[in-house]
Amino acid sequence: MPRFHAPALLLALILVAGGGRPVVAAPDLLPLDEVRPGAVAQVRTVLSGTRIEEFDVEILSVVRSTGPGQDLIVAKGIGDRIAHLGVAQGMSGSPVYQDGRLVGALSSTWPFLREPILGITPAEQMAREADWSFAREAHGAVTPGGLGPGSPGSRAARDLAARLGLPDPMGSTAGAVSPGEAVPASAARKFESIGAPLMLAGLDPRLSDLAAERFAPFGFTVAEGGTGRTSTGGAIEPGATIGVRLAGGDVDMTAIGTVTWVDDDRVYAWGHPFFQIGDVEFPLVNGTIHTVVPSDMISFKLGSGGDVVGVCTSDRRSGISGRLGPAPPRIDFDVVLRQRGDERKWHYEIVRHPELAPQLVGMTAANSLLAREGTQGEQTIRFRQRLELADGRSATLATTFTGNETLSDLVDLLGAATKVLLSNPFEKIEIARIDAEIDAEPGTRATFLTELAVDRERVRPGESVRGTYVLRDWRGEETRHRFEIPLPANARPGRYLLLAADAQNTEKYESERSPRDFAPRSVDELLTRIDRLRSTEELYLMLYRRSEGALVDGRPLPDLPPTAQAILGGATRSGVIEDLPAELVREQRVPLGRYLQGGHTVLFEVREEKS
Repeated sequence: MPRFHAPALLLALILVAGGGRPVVAAPDLLPLDEVRPGAVAQVRTVLSGTRIEEFDVEILSVVRSTGPGQDLIVAKGIGDRIAHLGVAQGMSGSPVYQDGRLVGALSSTWPFLREPILGITPAEQMAREADWSFAREAHGAVTPGGLGPGSPGSRAARDLAARLGLPDPMGSTAGAVSPGEAVPASAARKFESIGAPLMLAGLDPRLSDLAAERFAPFGFTVAEGGTGRTSTGGAIEPGATIGVRLAGGDVDMTAIGTVTWVDDDRVYAWGHPFFQIGDVEFPLVNGTIHTVVPSDMISFKLGSGGDVVGVCTSDRRSGISGRLGPAPPRIDFDVVLRQRGDERKWHYEIVRHPELAPQLVGMTAANSLLAREGTQGEQTIRFRQRLELADGRSATLATTFTGNETLSDLVDLLGAATKVLLSNPFEKIEIARIDAEIDAEPGTRATFLTELAVDRERVRPGESVRGTYVLRDWRGEETRHRFEIPLPANARPGRYLLLAADAQNTEKYESERSPRDFAPRSVDELLTRIDRLRSTEELYLMLYRRSEGALVDGRPLPDLPPTAQAILGGATRSGVIEDLPAELVREQRVPLGRYLQGGHTVLFEVREEKS
């Protein structure tokens, strides 16, 4: 009968001198050239709790060149239990031994199999990639990679970037898989990574569904696993459970896999990538397995992340690797929610990654909001956040949004500032902490600008421009309001334009009027722009003089003499010289206390003669 039992120790435990921490000695790796079909090997993994068990596999073949520099060992599980459970997500990295030598890590399978056929990533391959990463780390060459195709986009981040005068933070989206977009089915015979099940705890079920949708392109099975921090996680040794935590604190989002081997303080695991983004700094945690959930498609381990045991430093094709020890830096995210007179506080710990962090900040902020009453029906949300960088610089952003937002849109809105900051084109930065306040009230506290008019079409310098604007609230009721904008005594004659608009339309016009002056040129200027971003609860009355000048390389030169305009017009190259739309003369702000949408313009003329 095949074996399926708790194994004897295959690798000796030693103690780090003076440290008292158990460490498993480096294993003897079996070269791929010595792997033979028909040989029987043993797989070590956890099926329940923290107890490492063992089952047999028969080596079927070695498949060469499954990818650039990649080979794969194909095997078949032996025995009734593995035939019933199947090859499960969470077994990724389970070490495979033949005669006490490490063959590799269980890493791949196929859906809807009649027999437990599995793929094994050769140990030599894992060691080669991981050692290259450790060498880069030793020389300080650590740069977080991007998610690439499948990285979720955000209209909210694009809108905020435009308001700040920044380029699209998403860059090119060609070939990317957007949230909610169907992922093409893999070919039936394609080698597929088993995947690491993403275990969620403390997250609202609706957000769990959204997380499943957004992480599906990366091959994750998302399950509600609870937290294992109240129980003792297992030691980090070959066959033990090891996870990568994306978010902690009052939630837990941990992807679960298995340790392949440990060499001093270095740990090698999974046998396949997490996101395959190269150098990373993610918390490594131990874990507990509640059970294995059998499935005709691909089974998965239902587990929980435990205590932080180190840092994952490499995420590459043949597996993840890292070092045992203290936790890596993270984003400390504190949220205060005020809703119907009640105040509650949450604390979250988010990985520092430029593409993952915005998603996780948005999800955890939305989780705080959903925990009280949810987002069903129309409501008004005021979101104020202070973002502090690792070097102490900071910026504060306050925004209001209202209506019946979809949960996906809400997550994007709450994470937009994080995305824009981390995607800035000036320098690599890290966010150390975010302090957020959310005030939520039922109903749509919004108003719409529907009309704008001036009393006279001609005024003199030193006089006031007077007129009326009309606001319609969310109930359809309209109110008329008077305004008065004094003209400077030295106002030059000419055509003038009055813009009455919400914050977004005002900033859009300003960015088009003087792109070079509007756009920040450094992180410091970006932080200042965020601090000074216009309020979404104010009406802006912007008085412009239509200029005869030009924009030269994005900078305004108003009131150029005709000769200069002719010279510049004849020298235009590469589109760097354009007509100057307008010169800002006056700006007035009208606080409304409600979210404003809309914008209107009206023209009038300033003349020196008596009107």
